[in-house]
Amino acid sequence: VKDYRGINPEFGNLTDFKNLVKKAHQNGMYVIIDWVANHTAWDNDMVFEHPDYYATDKDGNMISPFDWTDVVKLNYNNQEMRKQMISDMQYWLKEANIDGFRCDVAMEVPVDVWDEASAQLNKTKPVFMLMEAEQPNMMEKAFDMQYGWEFHHIMNDIYKGKKTVADIDTYMANRNTKYQKD
Repeated sequence: VKDYRGINPEFGNLTDFKNLVKKAHQNGMYVIIDWVANHTAWDNDMVFEHPDYYATDKDGNMISPFDWTDVVKLNYNNQEMRKQMISDMQYWLKEANIDGFRCDVAMEVPVDVWDEASAQLNKTKPVFMLMEAEQPNMMEKAFDMQYGWEFHHIMNDIYKGKKTVADIDTYMANRNTKYQKD
């Protein structure tokens, strides 16, 4: 993410995107956008204007999450950065009338951030929140749907002959004990 409110000019401009969303809605479709809340590109203006928005090592150097050296990790201990993130998400609801967000590596952002963001966003309009994660506690307030990473791996292992359909049954039974009924 170079600019949380920007559109890659290869794909058009804000007017083009608004028209796309409008046409999708006219056709009974919803539009969600990918939201990367854990990290930004090194050339994001916030790196220079708000270096305190970023996580640092013991020497004060900004750090990357995992081994992703092409991005820099955000610092969720900074309350102003949290407010800015929610404001940037609100922008897309208000300016382009999108319907929700697919949240990248959602488990790397504190749950209370997502809970607050979801509550604030839903005051503007009902939003759909999909997390690229599968932690049950994140489904309590913030998210409507999750990725099924474990299921994905079970399916791959079935294909490889390492697991059977019985493993799907076990997985599904376990889902019913981990998550709220709704």
